[in-house]
Amino acid sequence: MSDLDKLVAPAPMSNTVRARMKNATGGAFGAGLALVVLPSAALIMFVATLEKHSMVGLPILAIFGIMILFGALALISTVFARLDLSAPAEALALPPGSIRAAIALALIVLFALISVMLYQSLSQPYVIEHLSFVQKEALVKEPSNHVMGVLPEACKPAGASCTTDQLLYTAHLPYHSMPR
Repeated sequence: MSDLDKLVAPAPMSNTVRARMKNATGGAFGAGLALVVLPSAALIMFVATLEKHSMVGLPILAIFGIMILFGALALISTVFARLDLSAPAEALALPPGSIRAAIALALIVLFALISVMLYQSLSQPYVIEHLSFVQKEALVKEPSNHVMGVLPEACKPAGASCTTDQLLYTAHLPYHSMPR
């Protein structure tokens, strides 16, 4: 081994030093910090954007929340290991059933989120704009369309009177009976 290799190569660690480092900075500690700090910072920085786009913001909020939950569990696992309260035979050395309970809570939150998002998407009516008089009449005559309402659009330029041929309409239909 050359002198340069001796300078670059790390000094060998004894097993006791390695064991102390492992206890002091376990992988769960780093993973816990990464799973708690990074999503929390991202949520704080982009909370305004998430509010504007709820169809994207709600799932991101749920996923980051679950990441923060499991990061906190990793940090708790590290604390339990340092206090000699760990259960080595269990997941993350936490008490029996802890991880199963966290997964169950995460699934409950995800299913609730999916149902809220599905309700939001189906509760808003389907809007068809710029229909001519003939198109509006055909849409209203078809009973399977379940038209909720038809509104005339303003004539252009504003204040001008429109003939029946020039008038345009906006139709509102329930989302489930949207024309396909």
